[in-house]
Amino acid sequence: MNNSNLSRVIDLRLSALSHSLREPLADIADRCGEAFDQPARLNQALSSGIQRLDTCALVYVVNPFGIQMSANVRRDASDEDFFGQDLSGRSWFRLARENREPLFMSDVYISRPENAIGITSVHRISARGGALLGYLCADFLLRNLPLMPAGAPQPSHWKRMAGDPTIRDLMYHQERNVTDMERRFDDLKVILHDLVAHRGIFHFKLHFSSSRATLWCANDPMRYRVHVFEEIIEPSICVAYDLQPPVSDACIGHDRLESILDRFHALRTSDPYLYLRAASLNTVNGLVGLNLSWDSQHFVPADEFLASDTAHWIGADNVWFGDDVSGAQAG
Repeated sequence: MNNSNLSRVIDLRLSALSHSLREPLADIADRCGEAFDQPARLNQALSSGIQRLDTCALVYVVNPFGIQMSANVRRDASDEDFFGQDLSGRSWFRLARENREPLFMSDVYISRPENAIGITSVHRISARGGALLGYLCADFLLRNLPLMPAGAPQPSHWKRMAGDPTIRDLMYHQERNVTDMERRFDDLKVILHDLVAHRGIFHFKLHFSSSRATLWCANDPMRYRVHVFEEIIEPSICVAYDLQPPVSDACIGHDRLESILDRFHALRTSDPYLYLRAASLNTVNGLVGLNLSWDSQHFVPADEFLASDTAHWIGADNVWFGDDVSGAQAG
């Protein structure tokens, strides 16, 4: 994994989960070691042990070669049919054998029997002299696990997402149509400022090509509102949204909002072939979203967006198309 914020959150939460399981799994592994060559006692140790793991879906034991030596033991039942199955081909088993720590956490995976997201904890089972007897395996479904600390991932880096290459190939065969939204953008800016500053709108997306807007409101963030141009351009739309104080977590103030909107308009109107189709702004995380005419999408921190001029996106300095743009235009 890279060092992105998303990876950091995942690593911290999995580390916290591993820490919470270390003691109970070590104790269950010790009990399994005492009964390793007695299947009935081994299953009993697992049945007793799973009661200590409130969120565990399933426990079982494999030998050093990946052959299952126990039943599949759930909280309320045991299934002997899995005794003797070969699990040596599972990725978690191969990685556990290479791992020197007593406890190993598998990668997160899709558990097909439940069609759910799962993870397996694997703890070494050792004899009193330290020799490896096998592995205790505990399967968990992520939906049953408690929330671990670390916070939600916050977008902080520029992300580019390439789209359909067919659209790129046809780009110079389709000239931009001037829309009502770009014609009346000065009026729209005033309305958007009121909605953001006084009506609780913290996230909006402007669809220039179809002249519509999508709004998210802080007092009802789970539902977005889509407004056609005739609605969003009328100042009376502000009456439809409750008067609210500015969103407390917002990091985009009036000056930057004005500058970002001006940059949106410039990207829309500066070139007949290379232009902005849609743009969004989330004032809480400070992220700008751009959907460009060659089906390229970008998610950019607002400061970086404002630090780059129009030519960076659609002119001679375009770093996302480079020579392909110049060559296609010249042809």
